Amino acid sequence: MGRRGSDARAQQAAAAAAAISGIATRLGFGCTVNVGGGMPPQMEFLMACTDGDVARLKEVVDSMDEDDRESLATVRMEGYGPLFEAASSGKIDLCKYLVEELGFDVNAEASRDSGNAIVMGAVVCEASLDRVRNRLYLTMKSLTIVTALGMTPLFCAVLDGQEITVKYFLDKGADPNKKYAEGFAPLHEAAKIGHVGIARLLLSKGASVDASSSEGTPLHVAASNGKSSIVQILLEHHANPNVMTPDCYTPLTAVLSATPEIVNESECLKCMKLLIKAGARYKLATPDTPLEIATRNGLTERVAYLLEISTVVKLSEHDKGSDGDRKSKLKLHGGKAFEEGDYAGAIIFYTEFLCKLILESQIGLITVWSLCHLRSGAAQEALLDANDCIKLKPEWTKGYYRKGCAHMALKEYKEACTAFMAGTKLDPLSDEMQNAFWEAAKAMKNEYMAGRRVSSVD
Repeated sequence: MGRRGSDARAQQAAAAAAAISGIATRLGFGCTVNVGGGMPPQMEFLMACTDGDVARLKEVVDSMDEDDRESLATVRMEGYGPLFEAASSGKIDLCKYLVEELGFDVNAEASRDSGNAIVMGAVVCEASLDRVRNRLYLTMKSLTIVTALGMTPLFCAVLDGQEITVKYFLDKGADPNKKYAEGFAPLHEAAKIGHVGIARLLLSKGASVDASSSEGTPLHVAASNGKSSIVQILLEHHANPNVMTPDCYTPLTAVLSATPEIVNESECLKCMKLLIKAGARYKLATPDTPLEIATRNGLTERVAYLLEISTVVKLSEHDKGSDGDRKSKLKLHGGKAFEEGDYAGAIIFYTEFLCKLILESQIGLITVWSLCHLRSGAAQEALLDANDCIKLKPEWTKGYYRKGCAHMALKEYKEACTAFMAGTKLDPLSDEMQNAFWEAAKAMKNEYMAGRRVSSVD
C-alpha cells in the first residue's frame, strides 16, 4: 500500500505540474515546473496584486530576498504587469504601493514578451491545483483591456475611465504624450470615450492637443465619435479645426462621414456648429465638400444647416444704385480683393466689371442659346454656354441654373448639386433653385446607393 500510495502521489504531482505549466503557458508566462516545491513568490505577488490586498502584498514582498524583489517590476502576464492591471482597475492604493514603495516606473510600456520567467513548484494535491488554476484565470478575467505594444499604465487608466488614477500617474510624472504602437496618445482615447474630466486633466498636464495618429488628432477622434463636449474642450485649447488625416478627412468631414449608429443627428449638429464657429472651412473640398458628403449620405438636417450658413449676401443687395455706381463698386471690390491676396475673388470682380463694359448686352442671348442647346439634346454645348454666362455675370442666378440643368442632362449629379447650391447662395428664396438642388441631391444619392449595391454583389 505504501508503495502504491507513493506512486499515486507521484502521478498526481506530475499531472498537477503538467496542468499548471499548461495554464501558465496559455496566460503568457515563461514557466519551469519543479515537482515537490511550493508556489514561487512571484506568483504569490501577482495573486496579491490581483486581489488588491496591499497588506498581503507587503507580507509577500517582505518574505522575498533582494533578487526576487528586484525582479518584480519585470513580472508580466501577456506583456502586462501588475501596475497596468492596478491602473485599469482603479486600485489607487495598490498603484501607490507599487510606485512609491517598490519603485515601479509610471512610464513602463507593455511588451510582447512574458517578462520575468516564473519557476513554479508543483503542488501535490487537487485542491491546491484548483486554487492556482482559479486564481490565474481570475487574474486574466480582471484585465478589462486588451493591451498593445507600448501601452503605459496611464493609458490603461484612461482606457477604463479611472480619473483618480489618471491624476495620480500624472502627478507622479507620467508622460501624457507617450503613444503606443498604433500612434494613439492618452488624449486620443479620452476623446474617443468622451471622458471630459480626464481630457481636462491631460490637457492641464501638457497633453498635445493636435497629436497625430492613424485616425488623426484628438479632435478628429472626438468628432467622428460624436463627443461634442470633448470637441468644445479641445477647441478651447486651440485645436486646429482644419487639420487633415492622411486620408484627407478634416474634423468636419469626419463627423459627417460617421455612421448614424455611432453619431446621432443631435450630437453631429453640435459638433458641426462648434467646429464651424471655431473656423472650420465648410467649403473646403477634400475632395468632396462637407455639403456634398452630407447630401450623399442623406443627412437632411445637416444639409439644411450647411446651406443656411453658406448663404452669402448678394452683391446686388450691397451694390444698389445706378449701373454706373455698380461698375465702380465692382472695380473697388476687385482692388480690395487683390490687396488682400484673394486673387480668385479679384478675378471674379474684375471679370464682371470688364464684361459689363463690353458684353453686358449679350447675357440674355447666351442664356437662351444655352437653353436651346439643352432642349436639342446638346447638353455639353449647353454647359459651355452656361459657364460663359457665369463668367460674364457671376451674381446672376440664371447662369448657375442653366449650368445645373446641363449637368443633370449629362448625369453629372454631384456637379449639378454644386451649381444649384451656388445659385441658392445667391438667391436663397428661389423655389426653382432649391427644388432643382434637392432633385439633384436625390439623384446623386440614388446613384451612390446603386454603386454600393453593385460593389456588395461583386
